[in-house]
Order: sequence, then structure tokens, then C-alpha cells
Amino acid sequence: MAEYDLTTKVSPFLNRHMIFTLLEFLSDKQLYSEKQLFQRKLDLLSHTFMVDMAMDVHKKLYPDEDIPQDLRDWRADVINKLQQAQAEATLIGKLFEDPETTRLIQTTKDGRMLSEYLADKHGFRQEHLDKLYMYAKHLYECGLYDDAAEWLNVFLTLNPLTSKDDLSSLWGKLAAEILTKNWEFAMEDLRSLKKAIDNKYINMTQHSIRLKARLIHWSLFVFFNHPEGRDNIINTFLYQPEYLNIIQTTCPHILRYLTAAVIFIKDARKCGRVLKDLIKVIKQEINVKSSFIF
Repeated sequence: MAEYDLTTKVSPFLNRHMIFTLLEFLSDKQLYSEKQLFQRKLDLLSHTFMVDMAMDVHKKLYPDEDIPQDLRDWRADVINKLQQAQAEATLIGKLFEDPETTRLIQTTKDGRMLSEYLADKHGFRQEHLDKLYMYAKHLYECGLYDDAAEWLNVFLTLNPLTSKDDLSSLWGKLAAEILTKNWEFAMEDLRSLKKAIDNKYINMTQHSIRLKARLIHWSLFVFFNHPEGRDNIINTFLYQPEYLNIIQTTCPHILRYLTAAVIFIKDARKCGRVLKDLIKVIKQEINVKSSFIF
């Protein structure tokens, strides 16, 4: 079954933490040797702050060897960075102990008003926001996705959409919700990110195509786990020409996931209509690329 595995095709569009979850899934399916998967996991983890997990994988991969000194040094460095970021974030967190601040964070949609209130009452400045973002990023890299999502939620409430970090924080929040399997929040974040990308990148440039192809792949996690996901995958991938074009030109393997969603439509009449439209797309793909294997 390994020849039908799409992991190598989807991985370039995902971040390391998402790829790691796919490798965990492959471990259960036993499509590849344990040694191959352990080595790939170790390669991925070496670019994150999940150092304890990396040590565990190293022990499994090399049971007769001691943990290398560079891994021990890396662990100490990660702990130092996290403690420093945590200390700065703790100081910032005290700003939010005010009940009125908590109420505004939970109820207001006006980040500017909240920022002005914090600046006036607590001396909140842009540098505090930057440190808050970095702490959330550190938490994410350590695999503490729940905590990262909470801090990013505060960041997104305070951060105006014109900020240079607006998209990266949206990507981070979506990733954290996906990795904690909070599908309701993930669906909301997916919609917010899609809207932000569509509004910011109206013209089809190489950069916008890469971003939207990335969004397509991340959305698979949400669409196949959220109750409304199958309708969303069909509406987005099949009936939005811009996204369908990106799939056809950049990542035709996504058509397999789209096909699966169509097949599982419960309404037979609707399934028949949608299936006809999908078959047209697949035939076009076969005609354009004779090497296309569905």
C-alpha cells in the first residue's frame, strides 16, 4: 500500500508538527520500516523545541548508544529560551488580571479599543505584544499547542489586521487548533485565514498560489474531522475556480481527497450531480497530463 501513500506529496505544504502526526499515523499502519520512520521523526524534531521527544526517538533508533552531547546542549538551550520567554510573558500576563481587561478580551471585537484601554490603564506597548507573540511561538515549538492557542487568541484580539504578523499568527492559531483537535475553533480559524489571504492577495502571483496551496493542504485536517467538512471541501475545491485551478496546476493529488468527500455524500441525487462535475475535472487532468495517476 506504500505506493498509494500521499505523505511525500502533501508534506512540502505542511509544517513539521503536522508532518509528525502523519508519521505517527504511518507507524500504526506499518507501511514503512520502524527505522525509516524513527529517522524521519528525529530529523523533524531536530528543527523544533520538542527535545525530550527527540531524545526518546533517539533511544529507540539507537538503543545501544548514549544520548549525544549536542542533544543535551540543545535541551538546555531550549529550556533557557522558554524560561526567558515565560518570564517576559508572565509580566505581560499580569496586565490581564484586571477584571475589565478580561471582560473586554472575551467580549470585544475591537482590538484597537482594547489596545488603547491597556495602554491607558496598564502602559501596554507594542513591545509587549511582540513578546506575547514570541512566547506563543515558543510554546508551539515545544508542542504545548493548547497554551499556544490561548496566547495567540489574545494576540489576535489585540493585533490589528494591518500588522506585519497578522498572517503568521493566523497560521499559528490554526495549526495549534488542528494539533489539539479542536475542530470547531479550527474551522473558524480556517475561515478567517482564507478570508485574510483572499482579501490580501487578489491577484494570482507565485506567492499567493503557494499560500493558497498551503491552505488547501492544511484544510484537509479540518474538513475531514468537522461535521460540515465534506460540504466545505466540495464547495471550496470543486466550485471555487481559483482554488480548483491551483489544485489542477500545483497539487492534483488533492483530487483524491475531493473524490473521497464526494463518494461519501449521503444524498444520492446530490452525489450524482457533484460526481458528474468531478469526473469532468478528472478527465481534464488526464487529458492534460498523460502521466496523471488517480
